[in-house]
Amino acid sequence: MTDYSKIILFLYAILWSITLINYQRKKKKIDVGSFMISTFVVFAFSSFLIYGNITWGAEFKEITIFPFIYLYSMLMLSMYPVLRIDENRINVIQQPNYIIFRSFVFLYIATTLISIPELISEIGNLRMLLIDSAFGLDSYNESIVISEDAGKGGISNLSAIIAGAFSNVGVLFFFYYLTLKNKSKITSIALGVCALTVILSSLLRGERGGVYYQSMTILATYLLLRKFIPDSINTKIKKIGIIVGVLIIGLIAALTLSRFGSTPDSDPLGSIYYYIGSQNINFNNYGLDNNGIRYGDRTFPFFKMLLGYDNVPHNFWERRAKYPLLHINDEVFISYVGDFTLDFGPIIAFMIFLLFFIFSYNRTIIRKGELKFCQLILIHFIICVCVQGGLSLYSFSDIGGNLKLIVTFGLYLIFKIDSNRKQRMSF
Repeated sequence: MTDYSKIILFLYAILWSITLINYQRKKKKIDVGSFMISTFVVFAFSSFLIYGNITWGAEFKEITIFPFIYLYSMLMLSMYPVLRIDENRINVIQQPNYIIFRSFVFLYIATTLISIPELISEIGNLRMLLIDSAFGLDSYNESIVISEDAGKGGISNLSAIIAGAFSNVGVLFFFYYLTLKNKSKITSIALGVCALTVILSSLLRGERGGVYYQSMTILATYLLLRKFIPDSINTKIKKIGIIVGVLIIGLIAALTLSRFGSTPDSDPLGSIYYYIGSQNINFNNYGLDNNGIRYGDRTFPFFKMLLGYDNVPHNFWERRAKYPLLHINDEVFISYVGDFTLDFGPIIAFMIFLLFFIFSYNRTIIRKGELKFCQLILIHFIICVCVQGGLSLYSFSDIGGNLKLIVTFGLYLIFKIDSNRKQRMSF
């Protein structure tokens, strides 16, 4: 039966490879859509490599076909509004209201830069990461202990909460700002530094997740907007990107060795395959039948609190304690699709994805070669969900993620109203 499971995993990887080939035939160049599909190709082949591994894949059950059919359909349903966009037909991005846009840019920069002194004081941790084989694991364990109080009590650091809520759209602000003709070099640098602070902060805490999320968001957002960025700036971005990318890869490698390679029988390479490919197998085993559901306690806990629901978990510790009978919870990766099926079951999750598909498809139609800024925000949100959550979990979950969701769609509505006003004035 293990051979049968390996065959299904291999065919799933081939399915994603064929999807990428067919997409590239239409586009004929690498864009954000091909980048998104490529990630799922990598994830699928990693699942094939890790299944049956004595150290990292021993807990997996047999693989069946239907869960992968469901997973592939849901992933394509969520990605399609972005995949169908032809950037060659976009001639211009509608400029948002000057005052409103720059007010949010200033808010993002100000709240993020407040944390810079604290990060600088901890910069020595990077040196410890390179010379101490157990430092990464110790930092990670410390962050796990701190997370037990996450979501409880009052607001202790408002600037950090605001900066975190803007972390995704902040990357969009950065690259969109670079497309403008009249831009300040200081503002451009400040936005770039703010985008990178998330990566540095995650490294200092011994966490790979934040590094991955932000790095993928930066790369995907650049691919989305590079056509509109001047060639001179594009050249600088590529040069700086290569240097920063090499540094990040080196530090991630050191962090991985520190957390998983400090004992003689450790397997750092296996841990990487497991990290990248376990979500597909977990979904196949439990995504459609997990011995119960979480009733939205992971994907929408903040909204449940606002609606007055009792016993809503504040963090993953409380959530795992509330649902002890589930086969798996958020201690393992199951992709953003899996987060919804674990919360609502496969039927309601499908309805949520279908309704969002209808909503996003109709609101991302490009007319007269102009991409509205509110459309750009919606497209960027879909990209973030896919490139962040395809590997691990739904990244807009928990209280912090729900705040990102509120900021994203709050900005969408604000700039949608602004766009409609401009349209009425043009008549």
